[in-house]
Amino acid sequence: MASLAGCVDFYAERFLRRHDLPVDGLEVRCDFEMSEDRPARVASVQIEAVTPTRLLPSMNDALLRMVKHCTVHNSIRVAPEITLSLAARERAA
Repeated sequence: MASLAGCVDFYAERFLRRHDLPVDGLEVRCDFEMSEDRPARVASVQIEAVTPTRLLPSMNDALLRMVKHCTVHNSIRVAPEITLSLAARERAA
């Protein structure tokens, strides 16, 4: 969840800077609920980007479109293939 919030923060800050808007005080809040089913997984995520200053409605819409391009967000929306493996640094005694 931290990676997702950090990615949203990155894109939001880029947007604000591009439009010469203040970035000091930008905050991204993230909350999530776990699924009651197995396997253990996150069931839902709520993210809120809090801008340091009020934006016009058209800018709000544009900012929301921008943060939806977050790489982590896109990677969760379309599940990637994941390969897990193990490695050891040294031989067991």
